[in-house]
This record gives sequence, C-alpha cells and structure tokens, in this order.
Amino acid sequence: MKPTHPSTRRQFIIQSLATALVFGSKSLQAQASLFEPRERRKFERMIEIIRKNPKLLKSPAPGFFVTLIRRDGMDCTLGLDPLKKSIYRDEKDVYLEYRDEDIVDAGEHHFAPSAVALKKHASELAVINGIVMRRDSGHESLREYMMSGDQSGATPIASAAHTMAFDLTAFGLIHNDYSIYSAGKEIMLSSASTLLPKIETNQGEETEFLDSEEEQTLLLETIAAYRSMVKKIPEVRRKFTEVPPIEIRESKEVRLVASSFLSGTSAQAQLILGSDVFLDTHSNHPKIHGDGQKRFWNDVSAIFDFFKQIPFHQGSLFDATTFFVVTEFSRTPALNGSNGKDHNPFTNSCLLAGRGVAGGRRIGASHVLPRSTRADQMPLHIGMPYDFAQAKTVSRSGTGVSLIYPENVISTLRQIIGLPENSSNALTAAIRRV
Repeated sequence: MKPTHPSTRRQFIIQSLATALVFGSKSLQAQASLFEPRERRKFERMIEIIRKNPKLLKSPAPGFFVTLIRRDGMDCTLGLDPLKKSIYRDEKDVYLEYRDEDIVDAGEHHFAPSAVALKKHASELAVINGIVMRRDSGHESLREYMMSGDQSGATPIASAAHTMAFDLTAFGLIHNDYSIYSAGKEIMLSSASTLLPKIETNQGEETEFLDSEEEQTLLLETIAAYRSMVKKIPEVRRKFTEVPPIEIRESKEVRLVASSFLSGTSAQAQLILGSDVFLDTHSNHPKIHGDGQKRFWNDVSAIFDFFKQIPFHQGSLFDATTFFVVTEFSRTPALNGSNGKDHNPFTNSCLLAGRGVAGGRRIGASHVLPRSTRADQMPLHIGMPYDFAQAKTVSRSGTGVSLIYPENVISTLRQIIGLPENSSNALTAAIRRV
C-alpha cells in the first residue's frame, strides 16, 4: 500500500487509520495486514496512541480556512497590482496589454482587466501587493515560502498548521494538491479524489464500522471519540446534494469542501484552481496569462458567491471562512526574446477575504526600476518599503520600515485564523478585523 501524495510513512499510517475509522472496514486487523510487518507494527502502535491520548481530538477551530492556489506564477500586473502605461511608456521596461482606462477602481482596490470579477467583492477583500521573496529558488520552494512565511523549511504551510492546531476531524485538510508541506509533522489529509467517490456512491456506510464487535473491542475509546464524527458521513452526502451549483472546473471539490464544513467533518481545505492551463511558458505571454488569470479570478469570485449563498449560523459560510488566495511569484515586467515573461521573486500579490479580514483594504505597493537605472540593463519590478508602525507604503527606508516579505503576510494570517504568530512584523493594523 503506497500513499497517493508525498507524505511520510507515519502520516500515511495516520490517514489510513482515519479512513478506516470514518468509512469502515471489515476489520482493522485486515487493513493492518496490508502493511509489511515493520509498518504493521507502526500502524498498530498508532491505534494504541490514539486510544490512550484523547487529547488528540483537539478543540474546534474558531473558523474555517481555505487556501486557493494558482500555480505557475501569475503576472500580478494583470490581476491585483496593475500598472499604468501613462507612467511606464516604454514597452522595453514594462509590457502591458491593457489601457489605463481598462483598470477598474473599487474603493482602495485597483483591478487589472483579468481580475474585474473581484469588483463586486471589493469591500470584503484585503489585497497585499509588493511582497518580496528575495531570490528565485523555484516554483515549489517559493510557493511553500509564500504559504509558510519561512524560507528554511522548518514551518508548515498555513493550511497544514491550521490542521495541526485544531480539531482532528474525520477528513482533516481536504485538498486536490499533492504537495502539502507540513515540515515533517503529522497531519490529517484527505484527497478530494478519494472522498468524492465515497460521497457520491454511498460507499462506506457507518454501520460497517460501528457494528463490528471485534473493532469495538480493539478500539473502544477511539470508537467513542469518533462515533459522532462517523455518524456525520450521511450528512456530508446529504449536504453535498443540497448545496447550490457552482459553474467552475473544480465544482465538485468546492461542493465537497462546503458540505464537509457544514457537517463538521473538516475545517480546512487547500485547492489548486485552473491547473489545466499552463502559465509558466516563458514565451508567448500576451493573452495566455491574461486569459488564464481571467478564468482564475472568475473562479475565485464564483467561490466567494457560492459560500455567500450558503446560510451558516447568523450569517453565511463565507462569513465563517477565511480565504487565502496565492501564487508563488509574479513575472518580469518586460517581454523576453521569446515574447514571454520570466520568474520575478521581487514582487508578488495575494488576497485575503472572509472571516477576520477587514475588507476594502489594499496594503503595500510595487514599482518598476527602468533598465536605464540598472547596471544589467534589465528592468526590475520590485515591492516598495512599508512602514509597519504607520501602516502605509513609503518611498524610502527608515526606522520601522521594511519591505513586505511572506513572513509578514503569514504572521498576519496566523493571527486571523487563530494560530500563534511568528516573530515577524504583522500587517494586523491594516488587515485584521477586530
């Protein structure tokens, strides 16, 4: 038996145990026999650990948390951080495929044409621009840095940290992303591709598990702890059929996340959107990035609408969910010799929305240093200094002034979703809704 995503053996053992607990098996001993003797002993030991440590069933999360990812590195000038041709007139410094009048203003926000769909949500969004990653260490490394705030690899990404910190739900972190980085720590992961067939085809009714006398004898305390969780599986199935439709490619995954949140079987999700369109071409940039981003931001807007339609307590599911929308880096400002744009780790943008987020805010900024000012004759699109005490972008360095780095973003995000913040300056005054 092999894991379906990169994880440690120990993580896979935990997930296998959780799958057995939730969906049932004729015998946990039979499931353990699928492992080699050494791995079987680990599996059985994990059963014993959970039996003897009810604290593994942690307190409920204060709210739900969803990370939405667009891989390949999006050109932020086409989305959340547009530039103007009236300022950058030379295409050898900045290539823009839209006019100044195509930029959409919505309060503090300015959206390039590809992100126009966000306008109706503007009052509920916080956009952070000018995020600097220091160096190009590659797609996966910078994506982890953007989502963990730690270049060393010692810190899990935010969705994994949230899963570790709060309730050990039946599903844990629901995902369609096989590169969840947990810094070697154990977390509960559930692949949407594994869960959906069980939800859609009535597989694994809870009676298969609860009615087994052998399993009740073996895992009496664990069964007691998980009984209420297991009984919710039919509710997940029912919610899945009741939630409204959503017209995006990942519609089933999004509906699964919402129905799992509503039924208490998960509090976290991480979804990649638009993976069928490749953006890291380094060539033929015009239209490819613009059209690809338009679809992505349309999908993000549709997900916000979807969550807003679903009642939850005194508000909507959107009100109870913090969204973090992210890509690994932006692109260079000018076209290369192949009519493409290359990796740019010196600026990036992300978006926060929903629970705990003070909307209508735009934090940070970027600018382009023209090639005439650069020793290498290459224009540089880079984030601008930020005064954390005054919560505003400034033009030069000084006391309390720094560039905005991923660790600053993640420190803020961790506060919002109820995790201990890291040691970096947070953007709390500008973003967090108290």
